[in-house]
Amino acid sequence: MKIACLGPAVPYRGGIAQFNRRLATQLALANECFLVNFSRLYPQILFPGKTQFAENDRPTDIPNHRVIDSLHPLTWLKTVDIILKSQADIVLFHWWHPFFAPAYRVISGRLGNSIKKIAVCHNLLPHEAGPGLRRAVKLGLGRMDGLILHSRDEHTSALHYFPKAQSALAFHPLYDQFPGEDIPKSQARQRLGLDEDSKIILYFGLIRPYKGVDVLIEALLKLKMDV
Repeated sequence: MKIACLGPAVPYRGGIAQFNRRLATQLALANECFLVNFSRLYPQILFPGKTQFAENDRPTDIPNHRVIDSLHPLTWLKTVDIILKSQADIVLFHWWHPFFAPAYRVISGRLGNSIKKIAVCHNLLPHEAGPGLRRAVKLGLGRMDGLILHSRDEHTSALHYFPKAQSALAFHPLYDQFPGEDIPKSQARQRLGLDEDSKIILYFGLIRPYKGVDVLIEALLKLKMDV
C-alpha cells in the first residue's frame, strides 16, 4: 500500500513529530510511505517556547513534503493535489489540537472517498481550556473514516463525539529511535557529573504549565532532594 503520514515531522521538535517519523519508518518496511509535513506549524506568536525546531536532528530517508502552512488555505489545496497525484491508499492524519481543524477539514474533505482517511489522535482536546474546542474537534475529524486512540478515556470521548465511527484503541508505543547505547547507571552519572548517591528524577519533554513541573520541583524541595 501507499501511505501518506500527515503531520509534523523533522525538522520540528516534540513527541508528535518523533512519533510521526517513527511510525512512517516502521510502515515503510512493508509499504510505500511518505511524510506530508508542515512548512509552518504554529505562528510564532502562539508558540510559547524559543524554537519549534529540533537541533541536530538527523534527516530521514522517508520522502518529506513540507507543504502545509497552518494559516494558508492555498497550501491545503496543494497538499490535496500532492496526495491525489501520489495515488495514496491511506492518509494518516496526526491530530492533537483543534487549531488545525480548518486545514484538516479541507484536506480530508477534498480527498474524496477512494482514499481512506484515519486520524491518529494524540489528544482529542488540548490540555488548555478554551471556547469552541469541542465544535472544532467535530469539524476537524468529522470526515475521517477511522480513529486511533491511545487511552481508554480518549477512546470513550471519541465515541461520544462520533458514535458511529470506526475506532481502535492502541496504547502509546516506546520511542526507540534515539541513537546511543545502553550504559551502566554509574557511568551515566559520571558523564553527567552527578554524585553516585545523589537522588535524581529525570523529566523528558517540553515544559508546559499543565504538565506540573513546578509541582515536581516543590515536592523535591520538601523531600530535601537536590534540584
